[in-house]
Amino acid sequence: MITASWLVLAASVVAERVKPATTLPHVKGWAWRSRFFVALEFVAVVFALLLCAAIHYWSGIGSLFELRDASFTTQVGVNFLLSTCVFYWWHRVRHNNDFLWRATHQFHHSPRRIETITAFYKHPTEVLLDTCLNFALSFLLLGVSVEAFLAHTACIACSQFFVHMNVATPRWVGYIIQRPEMHRIHHESGVHQNNYADLPLWDILFGTFRNPARVKLDCGFTSDQEARVLDMLTCKDIHK
Repeated sequence: MITASWLVLAASVVAERVKPATTLPHVKGWAWRSRFFVALEFVAVVFALLLCAAIHYWSGIGSLFELRDASFTTQVGVNFLLSTCVFYWWHRVRHNNDFLWRATHQFHHSPRRIETITAFYKHPTEVLLDTCLNFALSFLLLGVSVEAFLAHTACIACSQFFVHMNVATPRWVGYIIQRPEMHRIHHESGVHQNNYADLPLWDILFGTFRNPARVKLDCGFTSDQEARVLDMLTCKDIHK
């Protein structure tokens, strides 16, 4: 599954180069800046996983449930269903709470270019918290196997690659999994709301589902705001 996620990443990048849905704006410094945060996210994820694993091992804390005895498919399916629900609310709170928005999420919403690599463009704090929450849900709550956890994580990663792709997709896809057009609405300049979950079920249930056939809109912040990388990393509200 991990290998498959790398293949999906490569295919996503190629697909949006071959047939892009829209012409993305030229952003000075984006190429090196985005690649730097790709590397930083990998470091942050590995660090968070090692830290969580060490704490889990040395604390001796067990799991509330023992899902590892279930089939592999059941483990991955239940983990995906639960985590997408929990992360729906975690995502929504980060938008609605001023401190969490500044400390974790405004950085990810700053780029004007929404493409596959934007999936990695995150504040290190957000990466650490997301990874720890994913670990806690998988091992402390559900008690899945390591193999199921890795498969689940690969599925989430592939979903993130997909929703950030600059490609056109059929509208019906949005009723199964969030599609790129839906996520562009989420990143719309001056809005930054709706379509919080990888699994549209939760947005449908909680009234935040938007699924247009096509979208043509500006995303991210202004060019000056997007360039204030250090201010965002130090959790300043760049809209003030």
